[in-house]
Amino acid sequence: ALANVPSGQQALTYFANSDDFRDDCGMYNNMGLDQLLLLVDCLIESHMFARAFNSNHEQRNILWKAGYRGKAKPNLLTQETHSIACAFRILFRLFSDSKRSDSMDTLKRRILKLAHGSLEYYVTLQSESHRDAWTSVLILIFTKFLKLNDDRVKYC
Repeated sequence: ALANVPSGQQALTYFANSDDFRDDCGMYNNMGLDQLLLLVDCLIESHMFARAFNSNHEQRNILWKAGYRGKAKPNLLTQETHSIACAFRILFRLFSDSKRSDSMDTLKRRILKLAHGSLEYYVTLQSESHRDAWTSVLILIFTKFLKLNDDRVKYC
């Protein structure tokens, strides 16, 4: 398939729009719903751990003063944001998968609960750098919701 793909921008468009490519990559098709939801739970647990660490300014100050991680207070912002973003990607992928239509209500509830909790948390953030780290997560959430042109989510 790649031999027929032109280079440059056209190749990028091919990969960005190719459902076949997306569906064939990774472990998604080899994992059951229970396994994927367990993975989501683990990602959320990782997010919550990082979030708790990032909120514990006293502990971070102690580590910083002890010389851990150089000139800035240690943080787990990357873990906090990447883990929740990955959980959202899996949940939205499951929700849009017609082969998993029997689980739509469960998936919808989980997506809405996670989105609500994420937005509630975001509005409490005091640090501009912390809010900036969350920009990509917010864009992901809103973009995924906007792409759901579906009666299943209109009156949630």
